[in-house]
Amino acid sequence: RPDRRLRQAWREYITGLCQELEPTERDALKADLVGQARAVAKASGGVLGLGSRISPAEAAVLEDLEEAFSHPDTG
Repeated sequence: RPDRRLRQAWREYITGLCQELEPTERDALKADLVGQARAVAKASGGVLGLGSRISPAEAAVLEDLEEAFSHPDTG
């Protein structure tokens, strides 16, 4: 699980980056990065393919990643 400081650094980085991107570029970056993170979470979760494949902790991190793209400073 990513450290809280790393998650905050991610938010600051993506906020600054998104200020430089066009909305379509920002949307494509979000879809790609969050999609890859979600795929990793799904692949690493569950037991014998049963139950939820994404843990509550992983879901919280994914939500945090997505919210970084919706920060008011990103447009």
